Amino acid sequence: MLKFTNPHKIKPEITMAPLIDVVFLLLLFFSVTSSFIDLQGLKLDLPQTESQNTIEMNKKSVLVISVTKDGSIFFNKSPINLAELKKQLTRQLNTDPQQAILLQAERSSTTQQLVSVMEVINQSGGSNVSLQTVN
Repeated sequence: MLKFTNPHKIKPEITMAPLIDVVFLLLLFFSVTSSFIDLQGLKLDLPQTESQNTIEMNKKSVLVISVTKDGSIFFNKSPINLAELKKQLTRQLNTDPQQAILLQAERSSTTQQLVSVMEVINQSGGSNVSLQTVN
């Protein structure tokens, strides 16, 4: 049997242009589809932390409860008392028990007011609660 040899054997090579195109398209896709949440609310003097744990939240589905230094409570930027807060939260949490709740309390707010709000959240069935701080 005869063996044929190819004297002009073409060496396969990988061109970089298609690879760069794919990487660019992936970069473009992820930069366009990513969302940055900027929760606009009351101007509060939030407590500071050393850790930098962040929680991903969908801005449209977050219930924001704010406690100011004078003890006032705000629910999604509207002033509210504890009894009305409980009614509103119960109604919201009946439709979605895993609803995200963001609790903002000013650094100089009283612990009693914060505990009272957390108790109302618990009585209303809220379990997905996050406390917002700054670092």
